[in-house]
Amino acid sequence: MKILIVLIFVSSLFFHGGIAATTYYQTDPIELEALNAILIENWKIPFKGNNTVTLYNSTVGDLKNETRSWDINATNPCTGFIVDDSENQRVYNRSSSEGKLDILCYCAKNNSSTCNIIRLSAWNLNISGTIPVEIEKLKKLVFLDLYSNSLSGQLPAILGTLSDLKFIDLCFNDLAGKLPNTIFNIPTLEYLYLNNNDFNDGLPDKKSDNLTTIDLSNNNLEGYIDPKWNGVAFVSNLKGLECLQQTSTCFKGKELFTSFAINCGGEKMESADGKTIFEADNNNETNTYFYVADKNKWAVTFSDQRDLINSKKDITDAQDPKLYQSAIISTKILKYYGLGLKVGNYTVDLMFANIDADDRYRYIFDIYIQGILEEEDCEILKEPAFKKTYKVLVTNDTKNLEISFNPKIYLKDFESSAVLISAIKVTPNFKVENGSTKRSATVIGASVGVSVFILSCTVGYYLWKRHGKYRDEGNIELNGLEVNKYKFLELNIATENFNPANKLGEGGFGVVYKGTLYNGDIVAVKKLLAESIQGNEQFIAEVATISEVRQRNLVKLHGCCCQGNKRMLVYEYMENGSLDTALYGRTSQLELDWDIRFTICLGIAKGLNYLHQYSRHRIIHRDIKSRNILLDQHLNLKICDFGLAKLYEDKMTHITTRASGTYGYLAPEYALSGHLTEKVDVFAFGVVVLEIISGKCCVDYSFVSFGSNQSYIMQWVWNIHENMDDDLAMVDPKLKSFNKEEVCRIIQVALLCTQMDSMRRPSMSHVIAMLNGEKDIGTLPSKPSYLMFWDAGDSSRGVDDIEFQPDQFDSRQQISSCSYSQS
Repeated sequence: MKILIVLIFVSSLFFHGGIAATTYYQTDPIELEALNAILIENWKIPFKGNNTVTLYNSTVGDLKNETRSWDINATNPCTGFIVDDSENQRVYNRSSSEGKLDILCYCAKNNSSTCNIIRLSAWNLNISGTIPVEIEKLKKLVFLDLYSNSLSGQLPAILGTLSDLKFIDLCFNDLAGKLPNTIFNIPTLEYLYLNNNDFNDGLPDKKSDNLTTIDLSNNNLEGYIDPKWNGVAFVSNLKGLECLQQTSTCFKGKELFTSFAINCGGEKMESADGKTIFEADNNNETNTYFYVADKNKWAVTFSDQRDLINSKKDITDAQDPKLYQSAIISTKILKYYGLGLKVGNYTVDLMFANIDADDRYRYIFDIYIQGILEEEDCEILKEPAFKKTYKVLVTNDTKNLEISFNPKIYLKDFESSAVLISAIKVTPNFKVENGSTKRSATVIGASVGVSVFILSCTVGYYLWKRHGKYRDEGNIELNGLEVNKYKFLELNIATENFNPANKLGEGGFGVVYKGTLYNGDIVAVKKLLAESIQGNEQFIAEVATISEVRQRNLVKLHGCCCQGNKRMLVYEYMENGSLDTALYGRTSQLELDWDIRFTICLGIAKGLNYLHQYSRHRIIHRDIKSRNILLDQHLNLKICDFGLAKLYEDKMTHITTRASGTYGYLAPEYALSGHLTEKVDVFAFGVVVLEIISGKCCVDYSFVSFGSNQSYIMQWVWNIHENMDDDLAMVDPKLKSFNKEEVCRIIQVALLCTQMDSMRRPSMSHVIAMLNGEKDIGTLPSKPSYLMFWDAGDSSRGVDDIEFQPDQFDSRQQISSCSYSQS
């Protein structure tokens, strides 16, 4: 009898301590079957030969930082992964599971002998595919974290049937489509993170009362937030959101500000000169991911808990040493907003000092201001405090100022990167008028108004008569946008009446001429082909959008000419022309060694990643090709022609709405059905990379391998990849030396980018990490099915079946010459 009591007592401790499940408990077989389908069939998570995968399992019961194996064949794989309470802090802990598959179970303390899966975390595991319907069978799931993978497709509405879910994080994936209403109405859901995907349309009219923390930033959502959505802690980038909605209606009738200053991580304080009050930023309440300052001058958002640190260290080399004794640390994107600023130019001062005594992170991040990359790889070292200063414009459209700190995602030899910021100060670069000044100006204006009006009418009439032949009634202003305006006469003189001798190239959007402005600056003038492109206002709006896009790997747009029915764009001039000429042009004298070619591949990826993720208006290029990669005098690359497709109306007969790319670079789904996503650019990038490695044009009848001719580079590459042991046979013979490991890795990345299934192509951010060797490439795909008709000898298909722009003029005659000019 005593022995029986002891056994019962020990068994009780064994279960309730959470050490392991007893033999009396069994994992729900339906859930087990569903989970195995998700992990193995859909996400292709590699299991070992014994059908096990190592799971991370820390602080469960008495286990500390141990790992155990999840056995897909066991009847109770939950053993070792059980918590004694579904509210256990371990269920909601995010910091321990990055880069690891993490599963937890809970066995109800009732007559049931079943264990249910309550936590599924696959954070940053490079998973591709979709969110499968089998997930609906995990009925007791509480925590779902699939942060930073390559999941694509739509968000399944059946996810809303999981009535116990409290936390969902699907951000930094490639999910798209309309957001299902069911997700927002899960009765227990409290946290929903869907930022940095490609969701479109609007929001549902209703949400559950418990759902109070939401992040929908960096998607393509439109519309307004229903007034019933009260009490939401954080929603971003929606037109209806007050103060972060980026529309002027938010600030109608409110006082507009001209400055603000923040002591990040510290108390309110005054600057040493007594001219600036730095407001406190020391709100660090648990589960708060959005904070608006008391006076509504500024706000801060962050997608994970941030840390406040303080130091007594004396900073002697700074004007305001106390500002550098506190700081905010965040391992995820950290954004500060100036709210309701007057239109104008501002100076932004950012102050940094590494006061973290524990050296927990490497402080390296990118700085974006107004969506523009201002500083790449800013690193805070153990060095004296320093300040960075930027000039920015606040426009009439936004009246907001956005400062974003983005930690680097993938690092070698470091567990994690982080942001560290000590203080922010924003001041106007214009004279701030008070009320009495405005009233005086009004009186003076009224007293001279009549005289000025009469004089201006007289002078205006004279100028109209004098210069009328050079001006046009259709010529309109750029509505205060910071875009240079050029007159047609000025550009006509610069290009010597658009002399054919100055022609740099011709493409689907127009002819490009070299021009020399009156001040000696050399520019590239693109004379757009369609003289009836859109209306004036729409054209100018699109030009303004393009001109805001600034990144080191994107060609800078200086301005435009919008005079009558004439439309021209003025770009920076790139001395060494286009990449296609450099690679396989018959007259090129450029020598591109491997280091230059690798830098070009990486630069193209960074430029596209900026267009897809970080520009204020997310842009799909649609026509990435070697001809649209330009080289300056130092062989630095820049992508051109981004954003131009939107300048044309769908009704223009020479611009098809089906596909506006170039034969050989077109992704199959875009060429055949017009389906347009960022993955179209990813496909074209993969083709360009193979051109860079091989030195060959993507469409050319000179490809020979294994005794047969091919016309397409993808045929040739896959024949070598499948039939030879050495992918290095693809390398350009002109490359006398190169890094073999880098070349092989980049070939593999290119093959991933050119898969048939767009959902399995990596995002450009993942491409960058793979190019740098900071992210595993994983299992390579099999030969894509779109090559079948080429292998069968039907090389005409794809040419006749696709509607081409003039960019493909004479494509059937030129596919063997492969020598083009800059356009």
